[in-house]
Amino acid sequence: MSAAPVELEARPGHRLRLEVSTGTMAKPVLERVVTLFAARTGLAVDRLSEIVLALDALRERAPELVAADRLGLDLRIEPGCVDVGVGPLLAEPARRLLAEHELPAAGAVIAGTADEARLRDTTSREARLDLRFEGVAAAVPAPEPAG
Repeated sequence: MSAAPVELEARPGHRLRLEVSTGTMAKPVLERVVTLFAARTGLAVDRLSEIVLALDALRERAPELVAADRLGLDLRIEPGCVDVGVGPLLAEPARRLLAEHELPAAGAVIAGTADEARLRDTTSREARLDLRFEGVAAAVPAPEPAG
């Protein structure tokens, strides 16, 4: 029996822990879950799409980045901002990923969409990638007065 493609664990204070299988079945689930959660920030739809694009680029490269068959994501939202922690990752492949600067390489996609991308070692062999996506919150029209 195989594991579910996505496991969700809600955390208090606008946090979400997500484990995604490295298989292709997780792509639509990852897209929907991240979009629904991140939409609570009020970011424009284009910015939400960029977050999904960066995370999908990571998901595609996950087989070389993770020791297991799952990619762990920690999402934290604030008004106008989404912070994503990805890990644990294998440190050396993660460093190579972030060194990629030409499209369509995943590193270039991440660098082109995230406002901040920082890799920090968690052990001698593992690292965590911290991404920050900021943007101007989408304008929400004031409700029309009733009557």
